Amino acid sequence: MEGKLRKAKGSIAVDLDNTLADTSGVVVGMIRERYNPEATMEGWKHYSAEKSFGVPHPTNLKLFHEAWKSWRKIPLVDGSIPNVLSRVHENANIYIITATVGRKEDFTNWLDSNRIPYDGITVVSHFDEKITEGSLRNIRTYIDDHESVVRSVAAAGKKAILFERPWNLDFAKSNTDQNIIPASSWKEIGRILDSLHGVSSKQ
Repeated sequence: MEGKLRKAKGSIAVDLDNTLADTSGVVVGMIRERYNPEATMEGWKHYSAEKSFGVPHPTNLKLFHEAWKSWRKIPLVDGSIPNVLSRVHENANIYIITATVGRKEDFTNWLDSNRIPYDGITVVSHFDEKITEGSLRNIRTYIDDHESVVRSVAAAGKKAILFERPWNLDFAKSNTDQNIIPASSWKEIGRILDSLHGVSSKQ
């Protein structure tokens, strides 16, 4: 549930799609059923569904919109998220900053139903606006699955935790930027946040 601002050691921005919510897991099922029977999450090698499965960008956006209309069916990407973020929230403000499509009400319902604490949610029209929004809230650390987002965060001198998904694995393996920290699980993200924000990540 959206929280009141508190004294905190810092602020954190967290992406929604595919960083918290396994929206692409739902969407790939739609793609497999309607357009490409060979589509799998492992085959989603590019951030673009068009490059991965031949599904045009406008169609992909419609599928994400459809998925969020049935937000109750979207699982967490990692079952440890509520526990990790509850501990993080003891010492840091948490802002959800997303460029996904759908109704904000559905996003907040999903967050609340999964017991994910947050101090605000902002929906931007393009990923590059995440940095602008983050600057307004003095955000020190971003958690995202989008290569372009973490590159922009690092270029701005902030810390970015790259949550590893099939479409960013090649970049995660080749990355040498010390401001970009790849993580394969939310328990690992908890340990990273512990070092950055003095948060206990014990499970």
